Amino acid sequence: MSAATVNAPTADGGTSEVEKRVASIIREVQYADLPDDQQKIIMDIASSAYEKFVLLPTQSTWRKEPGARKELEREVERSCLREIAQHIKATLDEKLGASWHVVFGRSFASFVTHERMSMIHFSFEGADVVVWKHGA
Repeated sequence: MSAATVNAPTADGGTSEVEKRVASIIREVQYADLPDDQQKIIMDIASSAYEKFVLLPTQSTWRKEPGARKELEREVERSCLREIAQHIKATLDEKLGASWHVVFGRSFASFVTHERMSMIHFSFEGADVVVWKHGA
């Protein structure tokens, strides 16, 4: 199990709420047929997509009780699953070459054909992320 460690200081020397929340996200690899460096790249890209589409739009509720914050984050996540997956795919195609496929969501099953050493399935904040490369 590996956790994100993104703690950038703010202008006053502290850590912003977004960085604290990103740092608290636990990412657990379920299956990997991928070099370690690429695993890290993919999980970091997933973290940035989650931050962009879920955490930043909901940060105004963070001062309220934690249950309400989580509930709002889930609602926002449900409304932008496609955008999160598309952002991860576009960034991967740019950084690691074309033909990456991404599924981001909850409660799904998958069976994929992928190139050797180019597939990862990991849990991310209760959601599952499946990323694989197939085709040229």
